[in-house]
Amino acid sequence: MNTLKIAMSCVVLCGTGTVLAAQELRLSDVGQNCAGAFVASPVTTGDVPMRVDNNAGENIFVAWLNSQGNAEIYDNLAPGEMIEITSRPHHRWVVMDGALNCHYQMTLGTTPEYFNIQ
Repeated sequence: MNTLKIAMSCVVLCGTGTVLAAQELRLSDVGQNCAGAFVASPVTTGDVPMRVDNNAGENIFVAWLNSQGNAEIYDNLAPGEMIEITSRPHHRWVVMDGALNCHYQMTLGTTPEYFNIQ
């Protein structure tokens, strides 16, 4: 079973005031629309810069899908925030809201990528 691994010691779910202290959430704990999004990233080499801008009007989680198909939360972005990440070619990422519903799926290419989340 795929799991959502929390890569921080504690994560605040946006808008709920709920703090997750657990290290893992089961796929069944995330939004139903995430089930098809949890596809493993291939093992690749090289670097691909990516930037994610949060213009969604709510906090978002940016999560990397590892080679086992598990999502690891990389960051929690407030509205108006952005993050620059160095990832690997063809790696997969998802953006989730505070209720852990998947809103955006990204598969990197081999050139710099920019994602404007609205």
